[in-house]
Amino acid sequence: MQYKSNKRYFTYLLHTGANWNGTIGKAEIIINLKDIALDSISSQNPANCEISGKQLIWTFSDLEPTINHDIMVFYNSNQILYKGKEPVPPVYLINDEIQKDFNIHLMPRTEIATVEVNKNPEKNPKYPEPNNGLIKIYTKDYVVAKLNGLIKAKTKTKINLPKYDVLKENYLLLINGDEVDFSKVIGIDKKSVAKIEIINSNGEKSKIMIKLN
Repeated sequence: MQYKSNKRYFTYLLHTGANWNGTIGKAEIIINLKDIALDSISSQNPANCEISGKQLIWTFSDLEPTINHDIMVFYNSNQILYKGKEPVPPVYLINDEIQKDFNIHLMPRTEIATVEVNKNPEKNPKYPEPNNGLIKIYTKDYVVAKLNGLIKAKTKTKINLPKYDVLKENYLLLINGDEVDFSKVIGIDKKSVAKIEIINSNGEKSKIMIKLN
């Protein structure tokens, strides 16, 4: 096949039989055009072949083969051009839900809180196979909603958290005393939370402190 073209050819070498013990008394070469339309053939070598139905037939007598006797058939494929292997898409997990036929380029970057790429995820019955890795994306609204849910479940303090960007600007999140990114609340189960405390500070960032069991 010629690159980016429907032009194709195949060949059958005869010249490798040269210098045998004498000439080839008679040789008949038959090519069966199984999946190739006869009218798609542009040329053949040697030219003196017989065309019968879906067959090309060459008959040689007293043959001492050279490269001029090599069979070559050139044709134009009526099939779709080969474009390489179909790429296997990754599995997209958006806010813990599998998204089929997801186009990440259509998702506004300003909505994304965190992206995690796992090229070799463990087998999971909820993930379609085969796949080319797992991409987890959590949106800013999802992270804030998750944190709100933990606060309401574990504290009597009434607080309406602002949007994600404002939250990061005005609050610090500490889990077991360590400052972490707000996206870390995604992996926290309510049952694992022992205590949540909110400390408001004047002139400094307020603190949301989560203590795990």
